[in-house]
Amino acid sequence: MLAGVDAGKTKITELKTGDDIEMMTAAYDYSIISFFEPSNEKSVLIDSFMEGAQWNMNLKIKDGDWSDRKVGWFRVDMEAHPDMKYSESPDQLVMSKEGLKRQIHFDTVSEAETENTENLSEIVKELTGDWTMEIKCDEIQSNSRANYDEIVYFGKKEDLEKDGKAFAMTEIS
Repeated sequence: MLAGVDAGKTKITELKTGDDIEMMTAAYDYSIISFFEPSNEKSVLIDSFMEGAQWNMNLKIKDGDWSDRKVGWFRVDMEAHPDMKYSESPDQLVMSKEGLKRQIHFDTVSEAETENTENLSEIVKELTGDWTMEIKCDEIQSNSRANYDEIVYFGKKEDLEKDGKAFAMTEIS
């Protein structure tokens, strides 16, 4: 686990055969589920980033850097509970309360654990409520961007705030 992570402040619930997943996830706007195989070293490594990603996300929300949302964190041992597989290979799944689902297909981006947990938490952030993020003009379609998903607004920054005339752009993006 990530050095410095207080395990008491993170909670990943183990899902097992017979659990009522719908009931267990009902209290959350979004649920993140890691499907892993203990015999698969890469799968165990990816699953190990969950606590750090959860801790990082909670910290960013607490500090006001990210908007607040209710996210439940879960994991499924695919070997112990093969009937609970979402797909044939290990993966992570984001589910919304409304029933929308998206696999993450997370992979390491670095040798450093902190970079991987931060990257995973950034992905979860974008899939669970912070739909827009501000970037500098020279970062638009830069090589460091994973996706060319930018919407560029050339008006005043205040227009994008809650009562601004372009606020709808932040809601629909």
